[in-house]
Amino acid sequence: MISDKLSYIVDGPLLKHFYLLNNTLHCKTINYNKETKNEIIHKEIIYYVINKDVNDVIHIMVVDTFGRLIHIFNNDKQWKKRKIENTNLGSYVVKDLKLYIDPKDFYNVNFLLILSPIKDINLWSIKQYSIRKNSWSSEKIHNFFAEEYEATIETDVDNKGNIHLVYKSKNSNYYTLLYRMYSIETKKWNYPEKLSSNSMISNINILCNSNDYVNVVWSELKNKNIVIYNSKKKVSSSNPYGWKKSKSLSTNSSNVTNLILIEYDNYLSLVWIQNNKFYFTKTKIHEDNWTNVKIIDEINHLELTPICYIGNSYKKYKSVKIPFTYYLSNKKDLYLIGLDTNTPDTRTHNSNETMESSDSKFDEYMKSVDINFENKMKNSNDFTKHYDLDMHKFTGKLVDLYYEIEDLKNKELMLYNSLFKIRSEHLSLYEKIEDILKDYEKLK
Repeated sequence: MISDKLSYIVDGPLLKHFYLLNNTLHCKTINYNKETKNEIIHKEIIYYVINKDVNDVIHIMVVDTFGRLIHIFNNDKQWKKRKIENTNLGSYVVKDLKLYIDPKDFYNVNFLLILSPIKDINLWSIKQYSIRKNSWSSEKIHNFFAEEYEATIETDVDNKGNIHLVYKSKNSNYYTLLYRMYSIETKKWNYPEKLSSNSMISNINILCNSNDYVNVVWSELKNKNIVIYNSKKKVSSSNPYGWKKSKSLSTNSSNVTNLILIEYDNYLSLVWIQNNKFYFTKTKIHEDNWTNVKIIDEINHLELTPICYIGNSYKKYKSVKIPFTYYLSNKKDLYLIGLDTNTPDTRTHNSNETMESSDSKFDEYMKSVDINFENKMKNSNDFTKHYDLDMHKFTGKLVDLYYEIEDLKNKELMLYNSLFKIRSEHLSLYEKIEDILKDYEKLK
């Protein structure tokens, strides 16, 4: 079962888990596999985003139920709050909050969001708020058209603190994928660069790796299949044509959702969900040689939560960058999809064959999360057994329904494409009729 509520894990001497429950932001501190503290940070929240600066100060930007922007930060082990004056987002639909702190100047905080007037839900604006000590400014970066459920931006920062942005804009049922960069030195955005146009684009993502390259992935509908593409260029390149030719990473796919990019120990890994399973491929960050697609395992029996991991290392990995993935709920430890479940026993995928799940390796791994798993099952009464079985079936049906909905969305995109072609043919036919009528008038 997949939750739609994004959580944040902040690494440090103590692991901090931030999550939203009933519009209240909680922070759970975990110390040596023991929950030591659970505090409430702020109430009446609609959206929030978290990051930390070079001094390990945690920053939180909040949009509350009154449409106010509030900056929360942890200083001297105390949470301090300040409201961004003269901002009222109550008459807008707000989505996709992003927060970055200048690595050279932790007083310089940049906050991005997309918003749309409630009266015109298909017109979206990307807006940037820059906070400098006790002053702030705002700037509209770009306007774009998109359906409400497809309006999204993806961002990341490079080693120097420059902000990289990708988003898609709709025009006549097709999408254009656009890229822009904000220079932390000049405080300016470059002109939009097209990565793909006249396409049926669904999912997008971006990651700036430690090798000074910006990587962009997206999925497009091609010949009734969803294909995943990758393109990259050197961060230092200001040339809009500096992008390497986009490369297809998958073929003959359907129901592709949630493109996840992760860097760990000089590897770049791409993970996605497809037909109720996790798939992945990887390459060394200084190469462009992606491995064959492999399967992690089925997910319909797992309780998964979307997570942003803020930290430079993770378990055995000395260097990581994990802007987004999923984690498995467990009080004893943290298990991240794409890292902890990337086992070498997963099967290689042949694009001409149907992908199958691996053996019971993953089930064995899940049982190892709790050493008392079997004992608890044996000692439970009949009512509990039936209850767990019913809940298992119920959650499985929910996940199946989720992917049926995703499949329906893909079919809807195909239908839009067909209707657009029919409309174009009709217009061409009417033009021919008008030409014939004009010729007929000349004959009179």
